[in-house]
Amino acid sequence: AEDGDAAACYRTALAMYDSAAVRRQLADALLAQGDRAGALTAYVSLLPDEEALAQVLSLEPDPVAACRILLSKSMWDKALEQIGAARNQSPGAETATALSALEAVATAQAGRYADALPLFEALPAAARTPAAYESGREAPATTTAALALPFDDPTNVAWWHARSLEATEQTDAAVTAWQTLGPNGGERLGALLEAKNQLKEAAAAFLSAPAATGKWQGAKLSEQLGDKAKAVAAYLAVATGNSRLADDAAYRAYLLLKRQKQADGEDAQRCLAILKASPSWMTRLDKEMVWPETVSGTPVRPVWLDRVVRFAADGRSELSNLELSIGSKETAPGEKLYLAQWYLDRNDLYTSVVWSMRALKEEPSVAAYRFAYPRAFSGAVDKAAAEFDVDPLLIWAVMRTESTYRAEVLSRSGAIGLMQIMPKTGQDIAGRLKTPVTDEDLKNPDINVRFGAFYVGAMIKQFEGNWDKALAAYNGGPGNVRKWSKSPLMIRTEDFPSVIKYDESREYITKVMDAYWHYQWMAQDDRFQ
Repeated sequence: AEDGDAAACYRTALAMYDSAAVRRQLADALLAQGDRAGALTAYVSLLPDEEALAQVLSLEPDPVAACRILLSKSMWDKALEQIGAARNQSPGAETATALSALEAVATAQAGRYADALPLFEALPAAARTPAAYESGREAPATTTAALALPFDDPTNVAWWHARSLEATEQTDAAVTAWQTLGPNGGERLGALLEAKNQLKEAAAAFLSAPAATGKWQGAKLSEQLGDKAKAVAAYLAVATGNSRLADDAAYRAYLLLKRQKQADGEDAQRCLAILKASPSWMTRLDKEMVWPETVSGTPVRPVWLDRVVRFAADGRSELSNLELSIGSKETAPGEKLYLAQWYLDRNDLYTSVVWSMRALKEEPSVAAYRFAYPRAFSGAVDKAAAEFDVDPLLIWAVMRTESTYRAEVLSRSGAIGLMQIMPKTGQDIAGRLKTPVTDEDLKNPDINVRFGAFYVGAMIKQFEGNWDKALAAYNGGPGNVRKWSKSPLMIRTEDFPSVIKYDESREYITKVMDAYWHYQWMAQDDRFQ
């Protein structure tokens, strides 16, 4: 900006389209203006970039503060380098203690727990095990100022000391260390006590934890110990929060209240209000699903799309992508529908579904539902469904949840294709079907859908028609399903979702079944035909 305030222009640009290049220009502009604090924040956002690192270390002369920044970005080795360099400058006693503490934390964060323990043990006792204090508040003044950190700070010394003891299987010492941390050590403490079969103490530790994951475990243990009132209270606390466990907790609380003849009470109704948007939860509770009122939905072409197309036609792909990204930030429901169709016409089914789901959040329309729940690869699905006697709607629901209809997608764990077949599972299925395949073959939609449908059907048969168990097995393995089914909480069929230990598998079965019931609803409604 010729008037000298380039930083304001860069901030405006970043609000429209975030990029590392513009963030660097902003950082440079702030530095040129003399705003060192603002420049430091901007350069930190660019880490682990080497040039940004040099600027961060230049702008932050305090070695302790600099190391905390590096640890917050998981730059453990760089932090250790800075600690070594700072020690060569003969720091004062308090800074030296803080550097030693950060060295221990950095080593632990890097997963070298056995190496970290001697470093922790060499610290003053007050620095290693500060008195317990409330979450979010700073440590007592008895510890050095450098160690007075909130409990959610990544360089919290007491937390990482306890974690190192636990990781090196010094269980009794770890229990003591987690106890010292009070509620903030509750979840890890609960896990250790549960492993020692000290269930009552474990439940209390879990329930004291501030996070929903701890309270969820504490609620289940309380229920197992027969304290239904405490369990319900904990489930309700999780259900009314904003964690991903809210629906699981609402479901469990409702089941317990129903069994106590309190299904019509205020708490039970609050749970139903949380669950009513999910057809899978409502079906498990044998409740009627109330589907949303829909409008027809009219696609409206965004004005900025003309620029996207024109730049692309001129070979200016960078500008085309920039216009697309900026324009996408503010779109009306009708424009979202148009984009869903636009991407579908370009054989980008995944992005079409993304835009249709965005449209549904603002305005439930028939058109958006059609885009959001397509009957993709229908030839392969119909053929495999008939061959293995699997509902084709279930195959589409699994496909939607696993890959969002992307044939060549590869997960971080190595799962391949539309139905996310693991290579080892694929070879096992290939042997059973006498159809030799390579991992590359699993990207073929016909093969992938056939193998996935076979495995879904096999799991349904193995678990005697229980779709929740079959889907949990598809995601987490049949051995785990059999183990989870032996939980003390597994009294009736409806209990199964609550006893699944893997968060991913517990969420997975609800996502798949939600998609299935949407497909089922649409198949029975003439508006979607």
